[in-house]
Amino acid sequence: MSGLIRNKATESDIRAWLDRNGFYGQRAEFESVELFAIQRPGWKQLFRFVVEARVRPADEQPDVFDEKWGPSCAEKVKIWGAVLDDERKPDATKTQIKIFDGEAQLDSCLDDWSVDLISASSTRDQMANLKVLITFGSVVLVVLLLVALLKNL
Repeated sequence: MSGLIRNKATESDIRAWLDRNGFYGQRAEFESVELFAIQRPGWKQLFRFVVEARVRPADEQPDVFDEKWGPSCAEKVKIWGAVLDDERKPDATKTQIKIFDGEAQLDSCLDDWSVDLISASSTRDQMANLKVLITFGSVVLVVLLLVALLKNL
């Protein structure tokens, strides 16, 4: 997750949810957790995440250590997910998490949940915009230099 602003509270919420829903959440490896949208003044936040987690067998009755970390031989799956967090709500209802098998399903959920929220541009979007701006600026600079050289001939 280098290059991203980490949100430890959201990561912790995701890990706890995974633990309660058939995965070894404490052992999950985050690929990304990004702010997708926010509602002013910031109480309501929507995050997207991608994580690899090990599946906990439904019939397993592990001890506390295994419950937390899970066996290294457990099946690992890639999970795309969305977190809608509203700090104004009581703890039991403040965080909603949905997971998906693919990015298309995640994008659809994010579109639904982000209605009336302000979209945050992702790091990827910012980098893509920066590359376009640098390329355009370079082309303009070369054209100006060529015009200047041609005028001096």
